Amino acid sequence: MSFRTGLLRATGSSSRRPVVANPSSLRIFSRSNSHVGGLTRDAIKKRSRIQSYLDTLKIASQRSEVEVINQYYPALAWEASQLATSSPSSSSSPESSHAISEDQLEAILETLAASGRPVDLSHIDGILADMSDIFGTPPTADTHTAIIRGLIRCQNAQTVVRWFENMPDKPGGIRPTLEHYHLLLEASPEFASFKNMRSIVQNMYKTGCLPDNETYKILLQALWQLSPQPPPPPHIMPILQEMKKNGLPYDLTILNFLANAYHTRGLTRWADEIKSHYYQTFTSHISPSQTAENIWTPRFSQTVCKEGLSAGLALYPEFLEAGGKPSFRIFNALLRHSCTLDDMKRISQELGMKPTQTQWAMMIAEAAKRGFLGTGLSLYQKARNAGISPSAPMVGVLIRALFKHNSVPYTEKVIDKALELYDDLKHAVPEDSPISTDPRVHNEGPDTDIYTRLLHGLSLAENGRRYSRAISSLLEDIKIRGMEVYSMNASIAVMRIRLAGGEEEAFREYQRRRNTLDQTGYERVLDAFCRLSVQGGVRIPSLSRYFNIVKDMRQAGYEVTPQIYTILLRHMGKLGTRTKQDPEYISLTPRLIAATRRIHDLITLDATISPEPYLWNQMMDTYQRLNCFGDAYRVWDQMFISKRFDHVSVSIIFDACGYAKATHLLEQIMTRLRRENFELNLHNWNTYIECLCRMERLSAAVKVLCLDMTGDILPTAETVRIVRSFANKPGLDEEIMNRIQQYQPELYQSLEMEKAKSL
Repeated sequence: MSFRTGLLRATGSSSRRPVVANPSSLRIFSRSNSHVGGLTRDAIKKRSRIQSYLDTLKIASQRSEVEVINQYYPALAWEASQLATSSPSSSSSPESSHAISEDQLEAILETLAASGRPVDLSHIDGILADMSDIFGTPPTADTHTAIIRGLIRCQNAQTVVRWFENMPDKPGGIRPTLEHYHLLLEASPEFASFKNMRSIVQNMYKTGCLPDNETYKILLQALWQLSPQPPPPPHIMPILQEMKKNGLPYDLTILNFLANAYHTRGLTRWADEIKSHYYQTFTSHISPSQTAENIWTPRFSQTVCKEGLSAGLALYPEFLEAGGKPSFRIFNALLRHSCTLDDMKRISQELGMKPTQTQWAMMIAEAAKRGFLGTGLSLYQKARNAGISPSAPMVGVLIRALFKHNSVPYTEKVIDKALELYDDLKHAVPEDSPISTDPRVHNEGPDTDIYTRLLHGLSLAENGRRYSRAISSLLEDIKIRGMEVYSMNASIAVMRIRLAGGEEEAFREYQRRRNTLDQTGYERVLDAFCRLSVQGGVRIPSLSRYFNIVKDMRQAGYEVTPQIYTILLRHMGKLGTRTKQDPEYISLTPRLIAATRRIHDLITLDATISPEPYLWNQMMDTYQRLNCFGDAYRVWDQMFISKRFDHVSVSIIFDACGYAKATHLLEQIMTRLRRENFELNLHNWNTYIECLCRMERLSAAVKVLCLDMTGDILPTAETVRIVRSFANKPGLDEEIMNRIQQYQPELYQSLEMEKAKSL
């Protein structure tokens, strides 16, 4: 019997129906959602599941196991999104939306990129969208650096160049930087010709990233590396002419490299020839003060970065003696790592120059980069008071920070501030302002990134309907300014669906925009469609409309993945929890169960997907949230027989056994796991202990904590908290702590230390 067939829901009488300790608990059992330590048990379990997924993904990234990432990342993203929105409170913890660090995401992205497969590159786009939408960490240049590192491992320069060209249209709207190009150019000699490298440099102008002297230094070094014989000066002179034509200044390090390259090979005449040509090309091109500026600018930047502003300013008199003159380039080099008004005033006084819009924008960006949102907003207001007109760099970085450092759903205060900043910029740069197509020119008005973030933020507003007029105004502005809306299509569709009066209107809104959606866009629309079921009450999502959207997705040529079913199942589970919490909706439970079983059947009959453990985990979890322990156990049983279970599966079935008080089955599960030599992780142990506690087997739970958890996995403060939360008899808590002191002395000492710190 196949795994798929085995998981087809049994109907009627079945010989495989498990025997449980309490048959009456197969369908209905109570499940409280009590609060512990300020968090609901449900939230704690979600966080534990997230950590389990993170552990799996970390190992998968280290081992370059792309398929494992593709299986488990969607589950992680969903759990994180549910944790972030599970509480109607606007004060939900930022930890919810920041469930995964930037480093962890970058490791995943680099691994996917290194596979080089088109399907994995498309998954990268989805993760980039999730970074803002779910994790509160918008993509940055560093994010793309990780992706580019992975792409370079495929040793296909054209794939990386195409990535550069498409970066502005990807979520986040990041443009390629010099660092990105230099990363590619430095690696290119291993797999590309010098001609290809010249082409890459030429392509930089198309993406708006202008090459600098360092770019050409890498190019010249590659020329020497790839040439079987030292290249004669006439081969190098066209490159120098190209540098001059593009406005690059004299650079002593390039001159020294070329001269030394010839000298070390005994080619003195060629060394003199290239020096003479370099002087002729650049000496007439720049003034002595520009020469000094070119030499001193990196020195100022490095000194300020390593030793602070005072050390940088101490070098300024020496710079003047070398023939340098005050300039905004020097101003920026000194200011680059500052975000205080005092620093800018010191530089302004030393150079005798008044700061402009650019310098204010630099300080605001630095404050936002360090996480000082309040400082950034204060600097912005001071800039306005000083007569500085808002610009896209000033406003964009603050809007990004507002959404990054606040949790969803976004409060009216957050949304109103973001719209206020946008209005400032909108009025400062009228719609009829000319938009330059020259990549060297930065347009000061609202850009694609600002509109994308605003639309996405509004789609996650706590009170979305309040902003329907603002949304319409934004869309009109986008149209008037002629902005590219491709990257905004999903946000616009989701927003329109959220603002719809019901499913019928929402479906019409989807149909108007379905031709603009990509795979990630379809998934976001399906999620938004399901979320309508809890707006203004509780309803069961229309399965026919949901799968009509899925049908459109197939016809549009996009892959229907297990994630499509996972989205729907998770919403069913959430609705099941909601109906148990609110007696007004308890009558929906039979229909929810029927709908979930129908989804189960559709999954088993869908030959186009290959169900992975995370999908069946969600099926099992949804059943147990609907009090259908028998169904949940049958899913587990087939997963175990087919050896397609994981640590998350084990935690879910432990949890289900605990609420169903299925003592006999719990012991049977543990026996089978031991025979398979399956090693429980910390979350499994904690769930097992909580399960024993729910069965009123507190002594057994304490025994597990004290005697069984003595190997590689040791109990933690969370393990102790679980046990103590069930110690509701006088003197029981003290007895538990005495046992821990006796059998887990190190844990006991750490608990006592934490207790002392809190006093």
